Amino acid sequence: MIRKIWFFIFISLAFFSRQALAQKTSKVLPDKGWVLVTYENTTNIKTGQFACFLDDANTTVACGKIVKVSTTVVVVKTSPVSAAAQVKPGFKMQISATQPAGVVAEGGAGEQGKKKKTGANSIRLVTAPGLGVVSVAKVGYLPPGLGASGVSLWEATKNRISVEKLSAGVEFLSGRWGQFGLRYAIYGDSEMKFSSGLALQTDYDETNRQKYVEASHTVSAFGGYYNYLFKRRAPGMSGLTLSGGLDFTLSKAQVDAALHDESDGSSTSLATINSSLSVLSLLAGAEYGFHLGKSFELGIGVRALLPVAELGLTQTTSVSDANSSKSSDESADLIKALDHKKSTFGLLIPIFVSMSL
Repeated sequence: MIRKIWFFIFISLAFFSRQALAQKTSKVLPDKGWVLVTYENTTNIKTGQFACFLDDANTTVACGKIVKVSTTVVVVKTSPVSAAAQVKPGFKMQISATQPAGVVAEGGAGEQGKKKKTGANSIRLVTAPGLGVVSVAKVGYLPPGLGASGVSLWEATKNRISVEKLSAGVEFLSGRWGQFGLRYAIYGDSEMKFSSGLALQTDYDETNRQKYVEASHTVSAFGGYYNYLFKRRAPGMSGLTLSGGLDFTLSKAQVDAALHDESDGSSTSLATINSSLSVLSLLAGAEYGFHLGKSFELGIGVRALLPVAELGLTQTTSVSDANSSKSSDESADLIKALDHKKSTFGLLIPIFVSMSL
């Protein structure tokens, strides 16, 4: 009888010992979020069940969902994936019939939505100088001869204003929807000066050289755009992104001309033109982002724009010129000389810093 009791105790201890060992972690794959647990019998274990891992002090360090079951191995995917790194070989596993706090269920009626990938969404600040999608001519006064009539009083100079010298913008990148952006740009001419400092001086007439016209130009643009991301670097990683979409730009140009008389130092307004033009363009881009730390990245790229349509050109003029009688229509001369229109193509160089949300 005593032998039977000792035999029962020995068998029981051996059984519970194997069960205890069976519930301990055997291997961890932190990059996939997988924790492997070896069992002698997995008959009563099903995929979809939840499990938690306890350290030597019986403190829960990670939880997840059972995703694979073989005859001897159970695979648990932790939620979040990074939690797997907290599990060490030898940690105990407890199976739970209910979903532990912090574990996101994938699929099924109780799904709360797909787990958001770290870095899938981000916001960025951008500057993108380059060739814009609109251009205007630099306007100069054309001095009429004595007794002239029916002549043009304004002319377009050879070089046009088409370069976005200074720009600032903000973009939102959605891992699901793509890229949305807003930008503002100040245009300058081909010389290294901003539009606010661009002025042309010409004689007022051919006989009185003490009078001259100074025409000051300002050109700016405000736009919005959407890009579909054909290829995007993985969240939290450096890499290349390729995109394509649409750009809508509203441009404004203004020329203020003043008549100066050096003989008495006087200055009066001669003419003003305000012009507004919207342009719709196709957009294609490529950029390379460098991951910095946990949430930030720095990058540079190139964006090519193909203007396809001009929308809503509006122009107003104000003229107070004693020489107006020498022109058939001085306002029309000024509008023609400005020649506000879409460019053949645009090319921008975006430089950005972004932060993951």
